[in-house]
Amino acid sequence: MHASFAGSSGNWSVVATIEVEARVPLVMHLPKESTGFRMMQRVTAPQGYAWVDICVDLSSGMLHAAQVARTVLAELASCNLAGFRVISGEHYLTMGSPA
Repeated sequence: MHASFAGSSGNWSVVATIEVEARVPLVMHLPKESTGFRMMQRVTAPQGYAWVDICVDLSSGMLHAAQVARTVLAELASCNLAGFRVISGEHYLTMGSPA
């Protein structure tokens, strides 16, 4: 699945989706853009929750995209956001971890 961002160049793709309670302040500040990743709220989610897609630019290669995805997911997981869970892309959390 590819996402398009106005004024953005690159090959942006959804690498993970998270779920948080709809009242979490993070949701109020979407879409969020930075140089390494983008976060956009999906239109549909279970009632009371928000699903947020995490997108990375694949033009820098899959290894770089995987590292960005792992970093973003790990930081979000450590924030103790109400209702946080990874819907898709959880495998990025274990990439680079000691076996």
